Amino acid sequence: MLPADFNLLEWAQKRQKMIDDLAQKNDWMSLGDVMQENALGRQEGGNHYKNFAIQPVEFIAKNDLPFLSGCVLKRLCRFDQPGGKGLQDLLKAKHEIDLIIELGGWDSI
Repeated sequence: MLPADFNLLEWAQKRQKMIDDLAQKNDWMSLGDVMQENALGRQEGGNHYKNFAIQPVEFIAKNDLPFLSGCVLKRLCRFDQPGGKGLQDLLKAKHEIDLIIELGGWDSI
């Protein structure tokens, strides 16, 4: 759990400035170290989220999305990316949307 006063946007902006400064100086060794120093700087099992301006997990956390909504978002972000699972991701997202509808009582409206 993040501290109540944690500001993800502020943290991300500071981190991006540090990355931009290192890139501008062509300090690729330090830049590589910075990119690997935390969980957002690396990805296990592929790189299908690292090409986005903001990773799905950052968006999900910043917006306090519920679990299934986050799952749908991640699948929609990756289905057509290298390393994504195409139709399988779309079908899983569809199933998760069906779960949101049923579990949230939206099917009875």
